[in-house]
Amino acid sequence: MLCISSCQTEKKSTLTGDSPIVGSTEHSAILKKEEEVEIQWEESETKENLSTNHIHEDVEEEEKKKLEAKETTPKKKAPKKSKKNYAKIEFETLEHDFGTITEGDTIYHKFAFTNKGKIPLDITSAKGTCGCARPSFPFIAVDPGDSGFIGVQYISINKEGNEAPEITVTSNGSVQPITLVLKGYVEPRKASYDEKEDPTVRIDSTLLDTLSNKGN
Repeated sequence: MLCISSCQTEKKSTLTGDSPIVGSTEHSAILKKEEEVEIQWEESETKENLSTNHIHEDVEEEEKKKLEAKETTPKKKAPKKSKKNYAKIEFETLEHDFGTITEGDTIYHKFAFTNKGKIPLDITSAKGTCGCARPSFPFIAVDPGDSGFIGVQYISINKEGNEAPEITVTSNGSVQPITLVLKGYVEPRKASYDEKEDPTVRIDSTLLDTLSNKGN
């Protein structure tokens, strides 16, 4: 009897879930599961933080490398413009005042120049604005650093008053032709005794014509 009663009591306790051993085991399992989940979540968060930190570190390292490369890379200098060799004609003066002269006088003047360029200077032409100004120029090239001149002969025959003849010089030493100017005043020439008409001769000639007409 005692055995049967005891067995029934144990069976009843098992069926009703009142076993203190079974309840404690399930509770421990739940707690353990929660702990595992929490640990997994913490590990996952830690990994994510580590990954984010690693990305930031990589970016910072890359930026640092770029900055260092920029500082150490020598700056490219702008290419120098190549200077072309050229001739350059430079006159001491572009204008000459010959003052006051008398009609019929001839003036000579030299316009001196220097080749300031890097190659020989070739003068191709020198032309006056009128026949009264006759220029001359070097027919051979003028080396760099050497000097020369444009010669001008001015003839004042039949000229009177203010005069300013021009000479236009063309060469490889200037982009545009260069103009040289001679200027001055030409006084009229006073007639000499030989150049004046002899009134006696003129009267005699008139008288002859008159006499001839009367004779007819």
